Amino acid sequence: MLNRNDGDEMVQRQILQLLLMIAMTASLVSGENTSSDEECTIRYDEHIFTDGDAIKITVFPDTTGFPNGIYSIDQRGCVYLPIIGLTPVAGMKVAEIESMLKDAWVDYMPHPNLQVRPLIRVSLLGGFYRPGLYYIDPRASLWDAVYLAGGTQREDGIAKLNWERSRLPVEADLVKLFQDGTSLEKAGFKSGDQIWVTPRPNRQGWEIFKSEVLPIFSFIVSTVSATITAIVAYESLQDNRNNP
Repeated sequence: MLNRNDGDEMVQRQILQLLLMIAMTASLVSGENTSSDEECTIRYDEHIFTDGDAIKITVFPDTTGFPNGIYSIDQRGCVYLPIIGLTPVAGMKVAEIESMLKDAWVDYMPHPNLQVRPLIRVSLLGGFYRPGLYYIDPRASLWDAVYLAGGTQREDGIAKLNWERSRLPVEADLVKLFQDGTSLEKAGFKSGDQIWVTPRPNRQGWEIFKSEVLPIFSFIVSTVSATITAIVAYESLQDNRNNP
């Protein structure tokens, strides 16, 4: 039989164990969040700007006025920025450019709350519904890039995707990258890369006739047949009336 002191000690131990479990759980959750935040921060901070990239500048809370916009980096590694003019940025990181802009615009923005994000230039050509040249966030996936171009025209277009750089093919399993949602930067995409897919396969004469000409021909035949039937029925009705 337990006395009162033993009972109090048992209750204290149970409370202590419960507090330890809560502290450990909170520590794990905090560690996961910190790791996730660090990973997201590193992705942007580690991007090194190069020629062909673009800088996306967003100022809060006014996201439509000065100096919001997308500024391309030329082949010399320079970008033309409002007020500052032509500025070399190749080799710089996001935090370095943000610091430079805040110092340069301090007279025009006393409390600059701006954000710099990198964009890479990717060409999506061939059998897309909206082929063209796009500035894309390097954290975006191949799925996002294909979505920007309106998707592929052919049903097997994803399996037919090709990746080129400087006119040379880049060996990669694009179907897997598409399915996994891997970011373009992690997959190795750089400014100037091309993604292309062949348009719908060329069709033979019979296929064109069957899919495009035959339906029209069938419609015409059906219309003519219905018209002749109506005329014959009308004439038969008139004959019956004239010869009761």
